[in-house]
Amino acid sequence: MAVHDSGSIRIPEELPKDRILLWTEGASMGLSCPLVSKLPVGQEHCDWTYTVNRERKTVMDHKVSFAMDIFEQFDKKWALLTAGSMEKFNTMTISWGGLGTLWGKPVATVYVRQSRYTHEFMDNGEYFTVSFYPESCRKVLSVLGSKSGREMDKMKDSGLTPEKAGETVTFHEAEVTLVCRKLFRQTLDPANIPADIVKQYYEGQADHDMYIGEVVDILC
Repeated sequence: MAVHDSGSIRIPEELPKDRILLWTEGASMGLSCPLVSKLPVGQEHCDWTYTVNRERKTVMDHKVSFAMDIFEQFDKKWALLTAGSMEKFNTMTISWGGLGTLWGKPVATVYVRQSRYTHEFMDNGEYFTVSFYPESCRKVLSVLGSKSGREMDKMKDSGLTPEKAGETVTFHEAEVTLVCRKLFRQTLDPANIPADIVKQYYEGQADHDMYIGEVVDILC
């Protein structure tokens, strides 16, 4: 059973005000914060909402912060997109994605080629996770982005530790995990994409499907 509350927080001066900021302030309890706010330069406060999930085993003894430049988080640092259940799931490295607000909900948007093994899990499941990792996991993410789960046991070869995240899966090594409930799926039609981009990304290759998910939990 989750307990909801809201309020405001002061952004520490050492964190860049012009970046996307996710912030939770805990007092020996598991916290998840479905906040994705772009703070203008000079703004010191932002509205927030948090959920105290009494079923989580993780105890936050300190303040937890997650500051990122969203334009680099996917493109430069990468993330893992995971779908399925603990019994059967697949994960893949992604470098395309976005965070924002849609239909009054905080959302994450990801893109998966129809040829990818993970695509099957995204279509068949209601939930997925987007998880972010420290630089020490860079080589692992590179392998997971270049090999298919149809061809190898990704978990055996990756060394990552799967963990249950709501109705789906994340990994113990993740710094931050966004747990998402699928809201929308649509194929990116090449007829609506500039010709130079079609030539670069789609000639002889499968189309991408876009998935938008409501961020229902953030695990730190």
